[in-house]
Amino acid sequence: MDRPREEWIGIPVPAIITSTTFERTAKRLQDNKRFASRNTKVPSLLQGIAACVSCGYGYYRTSTRTTNKKIYYYRCLGSDDYRYEGGRVCTNKPVRADYLDTLVWDHVTSLLADPALIRTEIDRRLEQACTADPARRERARLETALATAARGITRMIEAYQEQLITIDELRARMPDLRTREVGLRSQLDALEAQLADRDTYLKLAHDLEGFLAQLRAGARTADVPERQRVLRLLVHDVLIGPEKITIRHRIPIREHTPANHGQSPDSDAEDDMRPGYLLRWRRDQPPPAQHGSPRNGKGCRSPLLHRREPCR
Repeated sequence: MDRPREEWIGIPVPAIITSTTFERTAKRLQDNKRFASRNTKVPSLLQGIAACVSCGYGYYRTSTRTTNKKIYYYRCLGSDDYRYEGGRVCTNKPVRADYLDTLVWDHVTSLLADPALIRTEIDRRLEQACTADPARRERARLETALATAARGITRMIEAYQEQLITIDELRARMPDLRTREVGLRSQLDALEAQLADRDTYLKLAHDLEGFLAQLRAGARTADVPERQRVLRLLVHDVLIGPEKITIRHRIPIREHTPANHGQSPDSDAEDDMRPGYLLRWRRDQPPPAQHGSPRNGKGCRSPLLHRREPCR
């Protein structure tokens, strides 16, 4: 039988891992769920990335069959009647998957054609890593605390050997010291792994030309899973609105770049470093303003459907 909370006795214990490591692990678990292939027989380019501007729910791929072929769409989770007790919560329309995939992938390949853009972002991160280094300061703090804990254990043993304390006193005090030492060592090991990962990234970042060459080669010849990996390196999410698509980047983009000059009026590009959500991307943020023509100015249909298609 559990005692009431007011009768609990709190015992402070050292953290096993740092808050930074916990947050990185939680983000990785969230991304694993978001990008999980599960039972997907045919992967889609925007799996786990496409989201609805109107309601904030994610888009999933579905299909409908005509007399000649099978057509794939991206459909908002909020637009399905059967998912909600009161019926659908969103009226945003489905999007032809082939149109949207082509639009986003063409934008990514044009982004890769501007190495100065990625060079600027990598230089910024390198400068940040060299000038503001909280991880290394945290490691120095943990090493100092660990050395202090080790000296405390040594002093306790010496005090017992010199008969300054009894064996019962040693047994009473030693567990707390050992627990603190183990906790600090675990934090230090986790931080060392984090710094090793970052150092690997910095080494790769210095070889920008080779890195971009690999990405461009992948962009030309990659299958859908490989394109997914390239896309997730550069794009945070793709927000789908009634008449406009917004591509949010993981890196800042310049106001006037070759990629922007050639982009469709049905799409927009922004940089966004904010965290996302598994089902609802922007629950705590107002949707961006929607504007733009429903046509791309070249006599082609917009990737957004202007009538609802049966999707099953």
